[in-house]
Amino acid sequence: MFTKTSSSSYSSTEESYSSEESDNIELSHVNNILIEDLCFLLTRNKFFTDPDQLVFIDKIFIVSNDVVLYYILLLDYSKMRSLIDKKVKKRINKFLKDNKVSINNLVLVFADKLCNLNIKEIVNAYKTLKFTSTNYIFISKCYYPSKEEKEEFLELFSDYKESLEILPVKIEEIFLNKFSKKKNFNIGGVPFQMHLINNEDIKKYINILENEE
Repeated sequence: MFTKTSSSSYSSTEESYSSEESDNIELSHVNNILIEDLCFLLTRNKFFTDPDQLVFIDKIFIVSNDVVLYYILLLDYSKMRSLIDKKVKKRINKFLKDNKVSINNLVLVFADKLCNLNIKEIVNAYKTLKFTSTNYIFISKCYYPSKEEKEEFLELFSDYKESLEILPVKIEEIFLNKFSKKKNFNIGGVPFQMHLINNEDIKKYINILENEE
């Protein structure tokens, strides 16, 4: 089972769906939602301090009946650092310094899901976004897998066996390990990963996802 958020306006009320049911949900892609709904979605992750002040380079939301199921945000890191949790910002800045990456022309990619979706929908969402910057830093929300899950994912992702100590909630992001420099960190006990990736590898990442359809 997995969950989606439901109400008249992207509220916190949860409904459960099986994966079979989710395949039959009518989906659409939109570029904008109400600011209060976006703030609710971002507040869930405790990553941004003032989500209503964010300025986006690009964004896409996968929705069903006005309910957001998945979203991807592209943000200019140099212009939104003050809106990130201080501890997180400190970790990001150190990560960039260690890898000798300037904040200029750096885009932060932040995505989240409220429901498992067919990989084709996620690929289509990525393809609508404009990736024109030099470097990108992906922030992946993760979790600590059980021993059984590790064994299962080891069979599925044998090339990534060294990356299975923590797993991305959006499992497709495991393929970022193929290209990126990464760093793990925690927010309130929740594990995250930062992935540093260039423009050319963004295209390769999307191609990998497309081949998983």
